[in-house]
Amino acid sequence: MSFLIFQKARSLSQEREQDFEDLLENQKDNFELDAGLFELRRKYLEMKKERQKCQKDADLLENKLKLLGNEELKVLKKEQKEKKTQDELDKIRTEILLERESVYMMKIDKEKEILVKKSQIHNMREHIRSALSSWRINIAEKNKSELQKFKILKLENEEIIELNKKESIKKNREACEQIKIQKLNSSEKKKREEVFFLIKF
Repeated sequence: MSFLIFQKARSLSQEREQDFEDLLENQKDNFELDAGLFELRRKYLEMKKERQKCQKDADLLENKLKLLGNEELKVLKKEQKEKKTQDELDKIRTEILLERESVYMMKIDKEKEILVKKSQIHNMREHIRSALSSWRINIAEKNKSELQKFKILKLENEEIIELNKKESIKKNREACEQIKIQKLNSSEKKKREEVFFLIKF
């Protein structure tokens, strides 16, 4: 029963780890853009590698326990089949039991180490998620500030363009008025010359 519970918990932990791995992969560009996030991702991968090594060691110890269990069964069968003194069989059985106990304690210690590393990895994941969230917020605020500056500059440019446009229109009007005055003066001058010419002749 406890083994099934352990397997179920391990499967759930693997699903959560895969979800986080997907997050790291999907946000890979963001982690490479920010030095702090890149360092956190590197540390997380190192911790994950160490935890996987511990898990592999624990699995090896588990297999060794199974092998020792098989050896014990062989001895029991051998005891039934062969005629050996009870002292020899007890000695062999005692050695196997002692080794099994030693391996079992090593396995317990390794599983404790795995739990500690899993806790550390969990904390690192939360720290990475928090750092990534803060980085996104900072980027969003920076973009918002840049957008606001852009809007202000755009309004200022539009005002300058409008002023230049009005100034250009004013100058064009003044130039038109000047041309009209020049034409009018020229026309009056021409009339005076014609009148003068008629009076003279």
